[in-house]
Amino acid sequence: MKHSYSLILAAAVAASVAACSSTPTTIEELETARAVVPQVEASPRAGVAASNIAEARQALDRANRLADKRGKVADIQFEAT
Repeated sequence: MKHSYSLILAAAVAASVAACSSTPTTIEELETARAVVPQVEASPRAGVAASNIAEARQALDRANRLADKRGKVADIQFEAT
């Protein structure tokens, strides 16, 4: 019984350590884009550069999809900038 308890405890510890090691890294360019694009979209002058803002939103959406799928960091940074 003691051996089973130790085995279960070891498995639980290993699982929690593995979960911590897979914490996603923060990509500064993506975080900045997530903050800036909505501000620009809400700007009163947004209509002047509507096509540029639409392109920025599409690029941010691509960056978010890549981040969700754990894509390459360089690709995420490219789309976010």
